[in-house]
Amino acid sequence: MDRMLLKENRWMDDVLFPVNVHRFTCTPDDNIFTCHWHDELEFLRIREGSALIQVGTEFVPLSAGEAVLVHGGELHAGHVPPDSAGFSFSAVVFHDSLLYGNRLDAVQTRLLDPLLKSRMPAFLVITPGSGWSDRALADLAELDALLVDRPPAYEIGVKALLFDLFYRILPQLAGRGERTVAQSQHAERMKAVLTHIRDHHARPLTINELAALAGFSPGHFCTFFRRMTGTTFTDYLNRYRVNRAAELLRASDRKILDVAMEVGFDNASYFISRFRKYMRCTPQAYRRQGGGVEQTDPVEPGASLS
Repeated sequence: MDRMLLKENRWMDDVLFPVNVHRFTCTPDDNIFTCHWHDELEFLRIREGSALIQVGTEFVPLSAGEAVLVHGGELHAGHVPPDSAGFSFSAVVFHDSLLYGNRLDAVQTRLLDPLLKSRMPAFLVITPGSGWSDRALADLAELDALLVDRPPAYEIGVKALLFDLFYRILPQLAGRGERTVAQSQHAERMKAVLTHIRDHHARPLTINELAALAGFSPGHFCTFFRRMTGTTFTDYLNRYRVNRAAELLRASDRKILDVAMEVGFDNASYFISRFRKYMRCTPQAYRRQGGGVEQTDPVEPGASLS
């Protein structure tokens, strides 16, 4: 899976059963939970440590044992709080079709459609201490285990747990307001910017170009970008390019200099320094560790890739 996620295509092992669980660990030096979105809903549960979870323009502190439900299409990210060693989390990602049957019924028309199809809030935090939330968190832990272990007939258990979760959660969602127009507009602007980076990262990109795309002045754009992603535009772009380079190094035996140029770097020493910063090893070492084809590319410090 991409370590740098934008409009994320969450893979599903079975198209007839669109649900999966993903477990990751984030540290101050290696935070892969960057700003992204996907069409599916997501239950995100902190397993260890503490995190600052961002949904749209809002930030929610979560600790081990707490969770958040993120609506499909919402920008979200995870940040390591100051003075924290990081956090590990499980993300149960699923399509809402799992909750629907082949025939219209009262569950769909009266309960699910009004929230899941249009009016559901951007997110719901689930913390222990109340009857509904304690049961929901227990369901999430069991759901996580089922999707990892996959015992016989686990699919029935997964659907049962999802229905029980929404039985607990729907009353909490129904009492909350929708996201504001301003929040939605900010999210859509950010999606346009991130999509532009994804599509054009191989060529030079400037703050002025992306500021114009988002409808901001360059100064306002820099503030907006950092607030939405937790990092600067330059750092985000370099990290994105490095992750794309890592994919190419894993998947091919192409020369390292060729890979660097393809993802947008035109200076060898700068590419290697950024790669070492984000991956904590050189491109050659990364290729060896990932089982790719080992090669030795002569790279002179400061050499140009153009």
